[in-house]
Amino acid sequence: MKKCDDGKIAVFLLPELLYHMKVIMMSPLCLWGACIWHMIDRVLPLGSIRRYYVKVMYDALRSSGTIKPLLTRHLGCFTDESHPPIETSGPLLADRKNILFIDASLPQFDKNAGDRTVFMYLRLFVSMGYNVLFMPADFQTNTYAEILEKYGIKVLASSWLRTKWHSWLEREGERVDLVFFSRPAPAYSFIEEVKRLTKAKIIYYGHDLHSLRILREAVMKNSLLLKAKARYEKEREDYILARADVAYYPSDFEVRFLQMNGAYKNVHVLTPYLYKDFSWKEADFYAREGLLFVGGFWHHPNADAVLWFCKEVLPLILQKKPHVRFYVVGSHPSKEILSLDSDNVIVKGFVSDEELESLYRSVKLVVVPLRYGAGIKGKVVEALKHGVPMITTSIGAEGIPDLERIVPVVDSAEDFANVVLELYDDDERLAEISKRSVEYARDHYSEEAARQRIESDFKTLASGER
Repeated sequence: MKKCDDGKIAVFLLPELLYHMKVIMMSPLCLWGACIWHMIDRVLPLGSIRRYYVKVMYDALRSSGTIKPLLTRHLGCFTDESHPPIETSGPLLADRKNILFIDASLPQFDKNAGDRTVFMYLRLFVSMGYNVLFMPADFQTNTYAEILEKYGIKVLASSWLRTKWHSWLEREGERVDLVFFSRPAPAYSFIEEVKRLTKAKIIYYGHDLHSLRILREAVMKNSLLLKAKARYEKEREDYILARADVAYYPSDFEVRFLQMNGAYKNVHVLTPYLYKDFSWKEADFYAREGLLFVGGFWHHPNADAVLWFCKEVLPLILQKKPHVRFYVVGSHPSKEILSLDSDNVIVKGFVSDEELESLYRSVKLVVVPLRYGAGIKGKVVEALKHGVPMITTSIGAEGIPDLERIVPVVDSAEDFANVVLELYDDDERLAEISKRSVEYARDHYSEEAARQRIESDFKTLASGER
């Protein structure tokens, strides 16, 4: 059998072929296969490509209505009826606007930038007087649920809701004023039923254009599998955008891209990061040392960036400055990332917010050597806010207007290494970049600006003008 360019067997394209032909909707073999794959995926790390095809199969089965009670009873793959119903009417209030926030899972805001954005907006909605309910699409609860509850955010997660959420929404839907979807997967899964069972206005926040990010990776790696995945993601995004009353993306680049490539009018920019404190204190860069990368490694562009930097850029730097150290911070580092650990590469993995703050105060430069991706990058905004001089690529700078006026933006390994070497001991220039970075963040990423945007749009939604 012919192999794809990325080394994966071409047979993995079969589920997509079956999906588009609708054969999967009628095949008992595929039905049992999807359930078996689902059970395996709960105990083994299949990888995102194969997990994606499991999701394709399951989505098709669910939408076709072919998931039969027999499978639920014998396999327990997709439902759990073992717990009695819980009282869920209490969280909805009559004297305040109720906003139901639906995301893939509870936000692990200390582990990845997307979840940090979600957490920031949940807290903002509470401060604006909304009664905020959070429903994770996996209906799993953990210690993050307790944190949300402390901030006044009510969490809807239980084994009963996993299978009966639509019954709850049918009963309580009239009291839900706004439904805010985060990310494509939960929006794609829930949006049709939400529109059917409620009169709520539908808001969608995409974080980035998933289809564009995956397509860029596919082109870079010349991967048929990733091109197929990008097509599927594009179909999902189109499906969601056609049903949302208003959609938000982090940057003007994504909004213009959608408006040029589709009939989407109600797409707006909503800044992904909200900060209050923008105090700047001049740092002693002479006393600092090292380079820093921050990013969760479940996100493929981050892993690629670190591997590329260590293979192509860092050796050029070490030829001139052999004692430079590169600190790698981020949750879920793979074995390949962990294997980079050495005298010059310190793979720290997940760190607390306090330790990350300490690193920001001790390093000379943040590096963001992304080769593909989409949308505003949280690591870039965070470095700006902390006033740490930064070097990034054009992908890293995407969606941040005029960033190249503040920090160097370069794409080749040689240029990246040369800029690091030029800046590393230029303490005066580092101090100037630091000051301008904080000023830029204050102008573009304040909580008050986001509040004004939301208040205006939500008021328009409530009036029915959109």
